[in-house]
Amino acid sequence: MEQRMRLYLRAAHYANTGEGERIRKASGLSLRRMARLIGVDFTTLRSWEIGRTGWPRDEAAAARWVRELDALARISSEEGK
Repeated sequence: MEQRMRLYLRAAHYANTGEGERIRKASGLSLRRMARLIGVDFTTLRSWEIGRTGWPRDEAAAARWVRELDALARISSEEGK
């Protein structure tokens, strides 16, 4: 349950702050490419990125989104050192 809550908070942060979109764009990934990577339609991902939807129905895809963004952010910060 705690892991699910952490995941929810990360997804909410990425959506509500625009951070998810910023990280994706900074990494050079298109919306469609990221959507394919996590297994959702690009319109679904766009809705997540702009905070249009609440907690995604496809929690597994949302978890993949959060993990991809976390990894991209980590890579970006390591490259910036």
